[in-house]
This record gives sequence, structure tokens and C-alpha cells, in this order.
Amino acid sequence: MNLGMLGSDIDPEKTAFVSLPQNRRYTYGDIQSISDTVAAGLSRKYQVGDRIAVIGLNSADYIATVLGIMKAGMVAVPVNWKLLGDLCFWIYLYMAVKEKPLEKEALL
Repeated sequence: MNLGMLGSDIDPEKTAFVSLPQNRRYTYGDIQSISDTVAAGLSRKYQVGDRIAVIGLNSADYIATVLGIMKAGMVAVPVNWKLLGDLCFWIYLYMAVKEKPLEKEALL
């Protein structure tokens, strides 16, 4: 089973996440749609098995991005957003990351 498909068999109108700062409710359908968009964008540029770094705060978009990376058959490399530049560089180098921190808008 592709872990990126988690939740795909749940009613798409059912609430998956509630973002208090954004005052927004995300349904399972929303999460699937965002993750499908991420997967499609990455698949145009990268290969199955490539490592993709992700930096972000805990949010529904972060979860959907990680699921999208997995749907595309790639490996999500979570990077702590509090790390200093040199440490991030070594993580990217050591993990052979193909894409540095993702911005959702770049994939749309």
C-alpha cells in the first residue's frame, strides 16, 4: 500500500483537520486534492525514489504535502525549520535531496 493514499477510502466530506489559526476546516477530500496536486507537480520534474525536503509548521498543508510526496513514490525528508543554514546544507547533502523546501504554490 502506498502510504500517500491514507484516508482515500474515507468519506471525502468528513472533517480531517481543523486549522485554528486559519479558522478553516479541511475535509478528507481537501487533503486528497492538495496531495494529488503536489504529487502531479513533483512527478513532472522528479523520479520515483527521489528525496524531497519539506520544511513547515504543523498544518494540514504540511500533512497534504508529505502525503503528495509519498503518492508520487518519492521520499519526504522533514527538516526542522529551526535549524541554521549550515545544518540544513548538510542534511540536504547527506540525504541527497533533489528538491529543497517546498512551497505549495510552486507545484500548482
